[in-house]
Amino acid sequence: MIKRLENNKFCRDLNLAGNRITGKGAAYLGRALLTNQTLVGLEISDNPLGTLFGFMEFAKSISQNDVLQALLMRNCDLGGFNAHCLKDMLRINRSITHIDLCHNQFGLLGGELLRSGVEKNLKVVSCQLSGCDVEHDD
Repeated sequence: MIKRLENNKFCRDLNLAGNRITGKGAAYLGRALLTNQTLVGLEISDNPLGTLFGFMEFAKSISQNDVLQALLMRNCDLGGFNAHCLKDMLRINRSITHIDLCHNQFGLLGGELLRSGVEKNLKVVSCQLSGCDVEHDD
């Protein structure tokens, strides 16, 4: 499937939700997205992506992709380290306009990291974080 995605000329949206993709699998997916020039929507929710190995490579690949516009990663066991990777990705990427990270375990610090990434990105118009415990109670 990864080889097909690398050379894809037709598929604009891909839904891989609930396929037990780990951080390692996400790294392979990210490499394919480095050459893919047609995929504008990627849904990879409900996969255990939060594993340390591979997720950093996935985020780095997404940062270099200039086609993807919507990235949905709901309920993927993402935490603070992942928020740091996503912050760096958001600071560099210039095509993503919508990112859905709901129901992950970022916490307050992770929320701050993501906020700083979004603030540096002029393309993102929607960043969904409900259920991530990123609110600050005063």
